Amino acid sequence: VFVPFLSLFTKNRPGIKTWVCVGVALYGLYLLCMKGDFSIELSDFYILMCAFMFAVHIMVIDKFGAEFDPITLSSVQFITAAVIGLPFLFVLPVNIADIKEAAVPILYTSVMSTGVGYTFQAIGQKDNDPASVSLILSLESVFAAVGGFLILHESFSYRELIGCILIFVAITIIQLPDRKKDCVSASQSA
Repeated sequence: VFVPFLSLFTKNRPGIKTWVCVGVALYGLYLLCMKGDFSIELSDFYILMCAFMFAVHIMVIDKFGAEFDPITLSSVQFITAAVIGLPFLFVLPVNIADIKEAAVPILYTSVMSTGVGYTFQAIGQKDNDPASVSLILSLESVFAAVGGFLILHESFSYRELIGCILIFVAITIIQLPDRKKDCVSASQSA
């Protein structure tokens, strides 16, 4: 939900429908993720910083996605991340036994979540505005909660269910075409 705020500094400023959908999704995320008081721990701060960096990532893809092929753009991202991360392999302590033990999750994360996921994001974002993309990507929390309920048999409260529904409603509404644009398009084609 940081993307619409970042969009204020670009030519592609969000409209009222986007702000309403962001508000609904933000409230849904609150219901889904916050339990009890509204205290922020250090780990929450890290998650907020990560969300902000993902918003910057969405904005960068929006900026350069029109100029480059999505596959090329994704490949450049992966190579850049590998080059930046490689020195840490030699600086940080690494236990080879731990890496071997976690080989399957590491491979799955690197291939599916990173390789396939970010490539599909670059492809999908080519024809969508960044605010819509950011709301669609907020479904990650919904899938995590539903997956935890179905696979791990975690409890799922009505509050969390309402949060999931609100996020889904916000994403559905932001994808609906604007009447004004449709009327202009119809009159121009006639």
